[in-house]
Amino acid sequence: MARPLTEAFRRHGPKAIQFADAALKYAVKSGLPSLVSEVHMSKAHGLALTDSPRQTVQALASAEDALSKVSKSNDPAWAKYLCDAYLQARTGHTLLTMGDAATAVRSAEASLDMDDSFVRGKMFNLVLLAQSLTDVGEIEQAVSVGRKSLALARQLRSRRSMEYLQRLATRLIPYRSNADVSDLVSTIGAFLAPVQQDGLKPDDRR
Repeated sequence: MARPLTEAFRRHGPKAIQFADAALKYAVKSGLPSLVSEVHMSKAHGLALTDSPRQTVQALASAEDALSKVSKSNDPAWAKYLCDAYLQARTGHTLLTMGDAATAVRSAEASLDMDDSFVRGKMFNLVLLAQSLTDVGEIEQAVSVGRKSLALARQLRSRRSMEYLQRLATRLIPYRSNADVSDLVSTIGAFLAPVQQDGLKPDDRR
């Protein structure tokens, strides 16, 4: 089930769709609504990457419908991360890809209503919010949220968290005439350089 998500994150739209379609059969067979929802989320992101708005919206609706069927009786403990906050985060990424930054902001804000023990997930969601705020021109807010995401990233050593920060910095670069933006971009750069050089823990390279 991880492959569709990975391909979506790498911005490989057609591959994300292909693997999601294949994974959906197994997800349905498993009888776990949360897995079905996750597959639809990845397909939605893949469809957004291929500029298919109508199908993207349909896939997001399918993801929401499947998640609404989750209960303690039909979902294992390990799948508890597949919750409404997670759906909001994945939806936010998809909307941002579609160019609907304003709605992505709302989804990103909703995604922060989550279990704080998921530090990496919260870091991802903060970056999503910072990126969305940047796209709607709320630069000061984006910087504030970006600083919070960087603070959490200092607790992590995952490749994916590094890539999220890099994407945020890249999105902010056009606004570097703003002193706060320039400072954050420089701080992110200084943070990433030694971490990337030292390498990552093998069990946290997602």
